[in-house]
Amino acid sequence: MKSIVHSCGFLDEAVATTPPLLRPSRDAFAIPLHDGDGPGCLGASGIAVFFCPWSGEPLSDLPSNYQDWEPAHDCELMRHYLNIEDLVILRDESADIYLLPEFNGPFASHCLGTTGIQLLFCPWCGAALTSRGTRTQARKLSELRRALPAGTQSPRR
Repeated sequence: MKSIVHSCGFLDEAVATTPPLLRPSRDAFAIPLHDGDGPGCLGASGIAVFFCPWSGEPLSDLPSNYQDWEPAHDCELMRHYLNIEDLVILRDESADIYLLPEFNGPFASHCLGTTGIQLLFCPWCGAALTSRGTRTQARKLSELRRALPAGTQSPRR
């Protein structure tokens, strides 16, 4: 596997958590899908991400059709992954944030926990998901942990 150079400590933490929030995948990283019976209901599949969700740094060579996005976030891949069968990413409308759910709960709830990690940048286009005035000064991934919106359930129940 090609070594991906990055400087985001959050990314290292996300890979090291159990179950992982992100995992290395070929020449990039992926959000693991929770469609199996491993720890955290992990299966073998995952959704490739192209940018670090916490630093905005590219995680691989940028595709030839890459363009800088306008401040208003409107990413087709983000819209897609917000609405698929698997709970890959979710939006907390009341807090106006995006979350990567943690799957550290009981097997009966398909391992969905009660918290998620706030994303600061879109993992697919690299656009900032918070305004400059509201960016966090967090130094650890755990400082970005937020409660999932009330009523959040795994779609695989």
